[in-house]
Amino acid sequence: MNTIFVEKAKRMIKILLSPKKFQVKRIGSTEMCCKDFCKYVSVCIKCFEDNKEFAPQAVHTVNREFIIKVEVERALLHYNEAMDKNERKRLQIIQDKRRHEEVLAKEQAEAEAKLEEEKHQRECEREKARKQRENDCREFEKSQAETAVAKRNLDEEKHRENDFCNYEKHLKAVQTELDDEFDEEISQHLIQKGVHLFSSRKFPANFYPPNSQPIKNIAIDIFPKSWW
Repeated sequence: MNTIFVEKAKRMIKILLSPKKFQVKRIGSTEMCCKDFCKYVSVCIKCFEDNKEFAPQAVHTVNREFIIKVEVERALLHYNEAMDKNERKRLQIIQDKRRHEEVLAKEQAEAEAKLEEEKHQRECEREKARKQRENDCREFEKSQAETAVAKRNLDEEKHRENDFCNYEKHLKAVQTELDDEFDEEISQHLIQKGVHLFSSRKFPANFYPPNSQPIKNIAIDIFPKSWW
């Protein structure tokens, strides 16, 4: 290799390279970073080896091709990054939308379940209230029937007592009437027979009650002396 061109290439690379490792350099309008220079140096060395006689012209060609390549790579990188960013954003939007739909579906399912539970609870409460009303009606009817039976029994008992009292009064009245009639008949009979018998002071055997002994001087004990 021609040492003159190698020295020139070294000086050119030394000028291009920055003392600071990560300082940005420019080739024309293109900004080049450290990793770009590493690639650039290797391309320049290869160019010098391939073009020993026309190294300066080759360097300009390398610069132009390398800059185009760097610009294309960077454009592709930015495009890929933008596409990746848009894709990630699109995927994020899709995921957010899916998550939102899942949340809405879950909330809707919970709301429907809650409504169904409330509906079932209301139906249970209505059924319970209906059964309670039926029980109350049965209890009321039973109570009314028992009250009616008790009242009827009480009325019948009162009627029986009234009938019994009336019957007793009737019996007493009849007995009193019979007693009065009997006493009147006995009195008349005794008076009729007594006047005749007392005058003779002789009483027939059938005049006395059964199982009794004749009482002497009964007329004297019963009737006053003025009757004699």
